[in-house]
Amino acid sequence: MGKGVYALIIKLDKEKTIPVGKLGSITFKPGFYVYAGSAMNSLEKRIQRHFSKTKALHWHIDYFLLHAKPLEARTLEKPKHWECRLARFLEKISDSFIPKFGSSDCKCKSHLFFFQKDPRKSKNFLEKIQ
Repeated sequence: MGKGVYALIIKLDKEKTIPVGKLGSITFKPGFYVYAGSAMNSLEKRIQRHFSKTKALHWHIDYFLLHAKPLEARTLEKPKHWECRLARFLEKISDSFIPKFGSSDCKCKSHLFFFQKDPRKSKNFLEKIQ
């Protein structure tokens, strides 16, 4: 798969305050998170990067993944603007979101969404993101 958008499903086992680049320190609740992202060059490499333990800290998600565990990535072969569509959908079905996380280059409220329960067990999530 060359390019597209993705939903990265992440688990955080315990509450943690994490410094996230220019956003400053953020306290994250334990539970599940879904990050809406895109890669217009190599989707496979971008996802591999998220699962890697050794990487330079570049994006907001890099800081979070130092403390949380990526579980799975769901990919969609869609153009870049679908990243924000995905974020708007996740905002509607999530329990909350981390303001401005991952959305410094768009007008979305966030690209990181909190779920108390595993979103992969949610019918709404599964219908849109297979």
